[in-house]
Amino acid sequence: MKNLKKTILISLAASALLLSSCGGAPASNAPASTNSSAAAALSVKSVTFYTDEAKGAAGSAVTEFATTDNPLFAKVELSRLETGAKFKVVWIANDNGKDVVIVEKNLDALVANIIETNVKLPRDWPVGEYRLDVYNGETLIKSAPFKIVAK
Repeated sequence: MKNLKKTILISLAASALLLSSCGGAPASNAPASTNSSAAAALSVKSVTFYTDEAKGAAGSAVTEFATTDNPLFAKVELSRLETGAKFKVVWIANDNGKDVVIVEKNLDALVANIIETNVKLPRDWPVGEYRLDVYNGETLIKSAPFKIVAK
């Protein structure tokens, strides 16, 4: 039992080290915190939207989608590595000035600096203006608008 606990702790430490080296953010001796002052410091470096590669995975990066693009994918790059974070992404349609939530997803992350999300409708998308809202806890950290157009 003692060896199992030791093996698990070593595995977790190695995983955290590996993930932090892949994150692109400099390593820090102090763990990232999710208290309100640290949450305010976290920001979004970029949001990239992608079409489906016809296999259910993100394909080509786009600045707008066609009505037949389904599902839609987004990749959110955070300003730093975050540990123990609770993120929320909300896909929203603008229906004549009224926000209509398409889907809201809560995401818990042990360690993260990239958030990947997608949304799918059972039919073609209506032409219009949309946005993806990204939250750290209950704090909105980014609204990324996009359009769906007839092609």
